[in-house]
Amino acid sequence: MAALLLRAAVGGTMVAHGVKHARSLEGTAGWFGSLGFRHPRLQARAGAAVERVLAAAGERLSAPDRGSDRLNMIIFMCDAARRDLGEYRPQPVPLGGRSPVLARTSTPPDRSPETSYAPLDGPGIGCELSPAQEFALFARMLSRLGYDDGLAGHITYQQPDGTFLVNPFLIPWDQLRASDVCVCDPSGTQTAGRYRINSATELHFAFHRVRSTRVIVHNHPKWSTAWSAMRRLPPVYDQSSALASGRLVLVDEYTGTVEQQEAAEQVIAAMGDAEMAILANHGVLIIADSLPELLTRARVLEVRSHNAWHVEAMGPGGRTLPDDMVARLGRGLEKVGGAFPGYFEAMARHEIAADRSVLD
Repeated sequence: MAALLLRAAVGGTMVAHGVKHARSLEGTAGWFGSLGFRHPRLQARAGAAVERVLAAAGERLSAPDRGSDRLNMIIFMCDAARRDLGEYRPQPVPLGGRSPVLARTSTPPDRSPETSYAPLDGPGIGCELSPAQEFALFARMLSRLGYDDGLAGHITYQQPDGTFLVNPFLIPWDQLRASDVCVCDPSGTQTAGRYRINSATELHFAFHRVRSTRVIVHNHPKWSTAWSAMRRLPPVYDQSSALASGRLVLVDEYTGTVEQQEAAEQVIAAMGDAEMAILANHGVLIIADSLPELLTRARVLEVRSHNAWHVEAMGPGGRTLPDDMVARLGRGLEKVGGAFPGYFEAMARHEIAADRSVLD
């Protein structure tokens, strides 16, 4: 068994660096426990074996070429050792654990004897979330991306039973908790929640009735709103500004004094089949079929607006990406569900680490 334990430790400086990095998070033996070594004594023996490699490696650990692939390598070796010992069982780190970034939500891919290295799946969020917790995290993610105009803005998230989760009016998005999230019936009537919703959310309910979409966000992010005042769509000057599926249009909603329902119908008609709109002299409206897809669109729209502003502020000479390249990048996102892979999960881990009360 000692030889098998050392399989998790051999590999020279690459393996040693991976464990040294992990040890700074929660201790070597405990880290082996998070990777699936169930028995405490087995954790301790594995940790001790690696400590010996660390000691032998010495100064080589400070080599400038070390990187994250070292950590992947030691996890792979640990998987091999656990399989030989009959100890393999993926164990996501609980929410209260110190290393949610190491939590796994799915079984690693099969590794044949001929395969020397295979990457693991992404770390996921590290815990199961209720729809209300997803919603609260999503609101905080958007706020961090610049969708943070005080108390303004609305989010609707349709559930499988036809009801909607909605943000309350008087709580800023960066303070929202799961227990603050409101519920509305399919008609848009509020049925649950301590605080009332914004009456202007009627635009969302009207949109949901006309188009089959699960998530709608409206807010006034700084850079996109600047372009709304210019009544222009921001040009796509760089790759990051093109990494979103869906079409962006300009909507001039201020055609006269109208009632709320009429204004909603005008915006819906003007958007057509587009998924994103810059509302002239107002803000943005974005729709999507999932929270991760909408998060990607929201981020990329604001990045596009921000970068375009800076390019044009530098004066003439900026060159936009060719239309065919923009379309190709967008289609690439569509093939993976419209969301940049792993981005929602990474942002969720960040928000939970920053303030775990978001889940309360």
